[in-house]
Amino acid sequence: MSIVVTKPTTIKLAPYDQVPVFLHSMWRTGSTYLISRFAASDNYLPFYEPFHEYIGDAKARKYVAANYDRLRVGLCHPEVKGGLFQVYEERVTPYGPPLHSLYCPTSAIFDVYRGVSPKSLSYLEACVRYAISRGKRAVFGFCRSGIQAPDIAAHIPGHHIYLYRNPVEQFLSYGFPGKNDYFLPTTFLQLASSPVWKRAFREACDVLPTSAHLLLTSATYFTGLVPAKVSQIVARRALRHLGELDAFSVFYLSWLISVDAARRSGMEMVSLNNLLEDSTRARFEHTFGIVLKGLQSTKTAYVDEFASRLAKKASDIQHIYDHISSQNLAGEYPSDNSSVNDRLGPWPHTALQ
Repeated sequence: MSIVVTKPTTIKLAPYDQVPVFLHSMWRTGSTYLISRFAASDNYLPFYEPFHEYIGDAKARKYVAANYDRLRVGLCHPEVKGGLFQVYEERVTPYGPPLHSLYCPTSAIFDVYRGVSPKSLSYLEACVRYAISRGKRAVFGFCRSGIQAPDIAAHIPGHHIYLYRNPVEQFLSYGFPGKNDYFLPTTFLQLASSPVWKRAFREACDVLPTSAHLLLTSATYFTGLVPAKVSQIVARRALRHLGELDAFSVFYLSWLISVDAARRSGMEMVSLNNLLEDSTRARFEHTFGIVLKGLQSTKTAYVDEFASRLAKKASDIQHIYDHISSQNLAGEYPSDNSSVNDRLGPWPHTALQ
């Protein structure tokens, strides 16, 4: 397994052991497990979910710190040494601003499928500098990378890895509806905030509730202007009657955009199931000097049954994705006329495993 190390374009790093690690991903892919393994090493300083909306909210950060054990058990997350958001209280210099004050609020929702902002790049660079000042390597565990991942890789040098998961497993793990009302409504807002992908989203969903149509129409205008928690409350209400196929459409469109962007950019693609292979796991552990203790397969029950049931809808969304990406991404990939199936393999993309 080869790891992509990008060339520095905005900051310069000294020795190899200071090069940061970027674990790009979307939700429910195993990113918390991986960041917990890096956090267990004294060589790394972990930055958990650097684009999470809670980083810009002091009350939310305190709430997570006070209820950490209960929250992580509810999400089936392993314990992360040092906690989740405490590191963002630190200052790069003794009299400088705390890291959380440099956080860009639009990175959580508005920028996910629009591209990373200069403010977010500056914030990440400040985190890297803080880790170096502590004599450690920064490691970032993203859960909402979207198309921001290739942008970050192009501007900040480091080991950039994209962590993905079988789309059926990942969709089932979202627990919508009934078990979780965060992942899917927030994904809806992220897609709706992009002028390009909002159109694809309209075409991908068969029948949306009237409230969801209204939200979709206005999302581009208000999502970047109001606090994330306000727009999420509205999205939860708008989507509460969303059916399985339309819920899957929301998820799968986001999966295709994110994974395909990482693949086309040349980023190394890794899944926890890849790392179960002895040789792949050994190389990963050797490359980063960590131990993948407690690693388990992410495969869930009924995956094959759901894959068959969703195959027709997946094919429809792939056609929509190919059509819109060919119109809007031609400048980025001028010589690439392949379909998403050519790049990621046929549904359910087991060729990526």
